[in-house]
Amino acid sequence: MGGVNTATGDETETKSVFRRYRSIMALTYLLSLVIAVGLSGWLYVINLDSRLDRIAIDVREHKVTLDRIVESSVNFVSGMRLFSENWLRHTSGRLAGDAPLYRALRASEANGFLTLDQLPPGISRDEVGNLTAPWPLVRNEDAFQQEVGMALALNPMFRIIKNAIPNAAWVYYTSESKFINIFPYVESKDFRFTEDLYTHGFYKQGLPKNNPERRQFWSEAYMDEAGKGLMVSLAAPIYREDDFLGTVALDLTLSELNKYISELNYGLGEGFIVNDLSQLLAHPSGDGERVGEVLTGDQGLPFELRGRYEEILAADYTGGYQLFDGYYVFLASMDKAPWRLGYVVPKGVVNAEILWLILPEGVYLLLSLTAMLLVANYLTRKDFIDPSQALVRFIDRRSSGGRVALPQVPDGWRPWIEKVDSAFDSHGQIIALRQELETAHTIQHSALTTDFPDTGQVMMHGMMRAAKTVGGDFYDVIPLGGDRYGIVMADVSGKGIPAALFMMVSRTILRTIAVSGDHPSACLALVNDQLATNNEGSMFVTLFYGVYDASSGQLIYANGGHNPPVVLRADGGTEALPGTGGMALGIMEGLPFAEKTWDLEVGGGLFLYTDGVTEAVDPTLAEYGFDRLLDLLKGRTDRSPTELCTLVVEDIDRFAGTEPQADDITCLALSRKA
Repeated sequence: MGGVNTATGDETETKSVFRRYRSIMALTYLLSLVIAVGLSGWLYVINLDSRLDRIAIDVREHKVTLDRIVESSVNFVSGMRLFSENWLRHTSGRLAGDAPLYRALRASEANGFLTLDQLPPGISRDEVGNLTAPWPLVRNEDAFQQEVGMALALNPMFRIIKNAIPNAAWVYYTSESKFINIFPYVESKDFRFTEDLYTHGFYKQGLPKNNPERRQFWSEAYMDEAGKGLMVSLAAPIYREDDFLGTVALDLTLSELNKYISELNYGLGEGFIVNDLSQLLAHPSGDGERVGEVLTGDQGLPFELRGRYEEILAADYTGGYQLFDGYYVFLASMDKAPWRLGYVVPKGVVNAEILWLILPEGVYLLLSLTAMLLVANYLTRKDFIDPSQALVRFIDRRSSGGRVALPQVPDGWRPWIEKVDSAFDSHGQIIALRQELETAHTIQHSALTTDFPDTGQVMMHGMMRAAKTVGGDFYDVIPLGGDRYGIVMADVSGKGIPAALFMMVSRTILRTIAVSGDHPSACLALVNDQLATNNEGSMFVTLFYGVYDASSGQLIYANGGHNPPVVLRADGGTEALPGTGGMALGIMEGLPFAEKTWDLEVGGGLFLYTDGVTEAVDPTLAEYGFDRLLDLLKGRTDRSPTELCTLVVEDIDRFAGTEPQADDITCLALSRKA
């Protein structure tokens, strides 16, 4: 019994194993936390990019909408200019002088100021604007009369424009001849022509020296002299041939633009509109309207961004936005006006929104990972760690001499405890057990096929070398009648007697079902159901089963979680046989199995094996590997199946060197001869 007492000497190493287990579980939990944080970070980046892209799209959509509003103004001003210049080309001053409005205008001369405060009968103030001009003035009477007639003829267009653009404050014509016709109608006591009007952009930017191309233009923002607050004008110069006469214009109040920009908030930041003169045209705060002066674009930015206005405007926004000092800035240039639509949102606000969005997912993920690890740890300790510790303590106590009570362990462990207890009772029982194992080894090997087909069409050979006295691997060649053979390669979970017993049961059931002639997929399904029934040991077997027709070279096969066989092509090449996606047999009843077909080439073959081949290790614990097996078998179609099996086993031994065999090594080779 002295040999058994080595358990006491290994006690320290055993405790170290369990300490490592606890360390592994702690590291696994830490890794889970890192994964949860990493996934949360990934979700944060994805959601942040999506949110910023959505804001950028909304800003561009608002820009398009504002462009459409502005475009209607551009079109109407172009229409007024076209109408005015055509009218001047085709209508004389005398004809204009006969018009009722012109006669009413001349009737006011006695007051020293021409006005339409008194309209002719039948004409209401809703239909026309009020034309005002100082009197008397030295003018070319005919030219003046024609120009006034043109200005009065614009009244119907004024009315149409005002109806089409309700938020237009004023529509008007300002003449170099010192008069203005303005719509909607306003009495001269409230507003009349003064030469101060010439200082505003709506007139000054239209002068020939400032606008030689005669283009349409937007003015700077300014305070309206008619009392409607801050506004900006869209205007166009009017010419009689090459003579500048004045400008037609349309005014938009900044308060209307503020109403529009207030819709651009999304609950996060603030929108704004600036022009090419760095004036702030619109801002949700409406500060400019409140203080009665035009603010600069810089004043529309958050305090932290003040002084960086030019830098912000010069940045590249092709990506949708830029980040400045903790603020995301979105900027889009308008097509129909020299304006830019912007949106500024604090980075912290966006981050808070995203974090609140992903927080439930992150918490759920962390709790789920924690619960999974706790359950896994509980089950592992209950079914493996605690019984293992009990077994080690039991061996240690028995090694000290005398009998001790059997520990309380799960039913699956009790046979092992009892077997160890019996081994300690008598050295003779150990010898008997060894003899039983030798007998089991003999029985197991005698059950393996030794009568391999060797015909003019096919040749086969297989071999198995168990890692222990008995193993869980097996192969089989089942004659199915005619030139058809059932080809089997299997690997039972575990090692030793349980694996060997499960192997014998699996082989017997498969042989019984295979001779029925069912397809491989159906055979595996039936075998699986039989093995899964009353499988208290929770054992399973990975199994490849194929039906090979030697006359045609066709292989119909199904794979229950086993390693893919190697196809040996006639040209010496090798490749993995495509899988069918099946699970190992014996895990649970009712599993489906798929099957596929492969035609072996004449002069080619098939090499089947278990994971004891590819997972063999050398002294550095490097694995033999599937790629090494493929390379070894390349160009070996001239070898017989027996030679192929021997070649592989010998190469594994050379590779492993002094490293002992850890798993059963099993292989089966097939060569198609004709």
